[in-house]
Amino acid sequence: MTFRAVFVTGAGVIANPDVLLDLQEAIRTFRGQHIDLTVEAHRDRRSEQANRYLWGHVYREIAAYTGHTVDDIHDAMVERFLPSERKRVEFFNRTSGEVLELDIDRRRTSKLSGQAFFDFVDAVRLFASEFLSIETEDPDPEYWRARLARPRAADLRLHDGESSHGE
Repeated sequence: MTFRAVFVTGAGVIANPDVLLDLQEAIRTFRGQHIDLTVEAHRDRRSEQANRYLWGHVYREIAAYTGHTVDDIHDAMVERFLPSERKRVEFFNRTSGEVLELDIDRRRTSKLSGQAFFDFVDAVRLFASEFLSIETEDPDPEYWRARLARPRAADLRLHDGESSHGE
């Protein structure tokens, strides 16, 4: 079970008592067993809706104009707008002494948080507009407004990847 975006007060207490009770109940299901618990800072994740907007609308518009595939456009936009994560991986063949060196780049939009993904999509749209003169339809303004709004403590209870306020 996953508890996402659980708000912890300045005193170090889970703000919503229902979440605390649900967490205790989840732990009770493992009576008599060793379990692994991971606690980490919440990371705003991009939504499937935002990903569909990028691939199904923005990239598709650029592809229709340029004749490139959406995969090639994605690779080009990642190359242009995400910082490089290039590194060299080296393999050594002990029998022949041959060395194989490969340069890899670990940039992926799937690693981007919600706001960073929004910024990436915005950069791609601006590129399409300024360089290619392609205007892409704005995403649902209510959706982006909701993503940028700071949720109240009562709205922060998320279970199994679902939220109480529809994200």
